[in-house]
Amino acid sequence: MKRQFLAGLDLGQERDYSALAVVERREEEDGWDAARYAVKRRARLWVRHLERIPLRTSYPAVVERVRGAMEGLAAEGRTRLAVDGTSGRPAVDLLRAARKGWELWAATITSGSPGGGPSGGYYRVGKRDLVVGLQVMLERRELQVAKGLTLGKALARELVEVEERGTKLGAFGEGRHDDLVTALSLACWMGRQVWGRRLSGPAGWWVREE
Repeated sequence: MKRQFLAGLDLGQERDYSALAVVERREEEDGWDAARYAVKRRARLWVRHLERIPLRTSYPAVVERVRGAMEGLAAEGRTRLAVDGTSGRPAVDLLRAARKGWELWAATITSGSPGGGPSGGYYRVGKRDLVVGLQVMLERRELQVAKGLTLGKALARELVEVEERGTKLGAFGEGRHDDLVTALSLACWMGRQVWGRRLSGPAGWWVREE
């Protein structure tokens, strides 16, 4: 079965990091039913990579770094990237021009809870929807973070701090960040749009795909 990768990119400003999070979707088999000619599977997301790009890195340099990472993943399987274009539309344009062999979803993060398909090339995504969706997946163990992962502890700190301040992205003071949470929540949000209930959750009987 072809591997599936989801990536989220939070574009930073001068005092905020640009952050990249990569997860892999895996289906775990759990028994075979000959009568149904189907296999029981559970889908989960596994965090494979977390990265903060140094402060004050130019957008062209960020795009080049991300392009290389996406092309490397695309060589292993189907790859999609969701990028926060709320204040970084020039970078989104550069990413679209550089895209080769992977999909790009641009999102505008809002204070409300909009949904639906893209408009003008951008999805509108609510801050609360992003963070709550990520928190629910972690609580249900539908999203796994590997031990020893680079920046894993930083992600854990961000998750605690975001929860303490009521799931409000972008509300930190100087020296505190939520870039990793934003990047990871974008990747997971995109997965829910692509697969819906098949992304994760209760095990079910799915027809075997040869």
